[in-house]
Amino acid sequence: MTDKNIEWFLNAKLKTLAELLEKRNITLYYADSEEEALKRFNKLVPEGSEIGLSGSMTLSELGILDRVLTPAYKTINQYEQGISREESMHRRDAGANADVFLSGANAVTYNGKIINFSAFGHRTAGVANAKKVVLFAGTNKLVENLDEAFDRIRNYTVPINSKRLNYQTPCLQELSCHEEICHAPDFVRMCNQALIIEGEVHPDRLFLVIVKGDYGY
Repeated sequence: MTDKNIEWFLNAKLKTLAELLEKRNITLYYADSEEEALKRFNKLVPEGSEIGLSGSMTLSELGILDRVLTPAYKTINQYEQGISREESMHRRDAGANADVFLSGANAVTYNGKIINFSAFGHRTAGVANAKKVVLFAGTNKLVENLDEAFDRIRNYTVPINSKRLNYQTPCLQELSCHEEICHAPDFVRMCNQALIIEGEVHPDRLFLVIVKGDYGY
């Protein structure tokens, strides 16, 4: 398939996905560059907003994390250097109920499901509870269905992130999931909770920005 055909295929699939999500009160935007993604962020999240964060390589790679960690925003930063673990966890709790919650997405299916995994539950809580949620995902996160989504997350996303964050879990060795033995207290799992979003009750609460290119894992 040529690049032109790939682009047509992607645009057609995204158009169908956008229409499907719109019926479920989820707004999808497409950005064909990092610059367009940042412009969309500026429109969706005005300066002065109270922001809760989820750990996300996508937010970091797009430059959004650097932007919100400035005095222009009231960001609840659980990653601030020098704070205690207790304070970090307290800020995670507060961020999950912020006016705006920012996160990546572990996978997005073409049939309209958004999937996120969480170690401690703050990402899933923020997506579920915050007053407004804006998710960013590269086109590398697009999959056909839930089976592909869970396979990708368990056997690719989680092992790579576990290695990056030094989570000594069984999936590190073979870069594949060993769910049957990966339990506390022997291991701290990165995939304790899974949130599958199929729809949203409130219009204008949940926004998904798909960015052309590979971002995050």
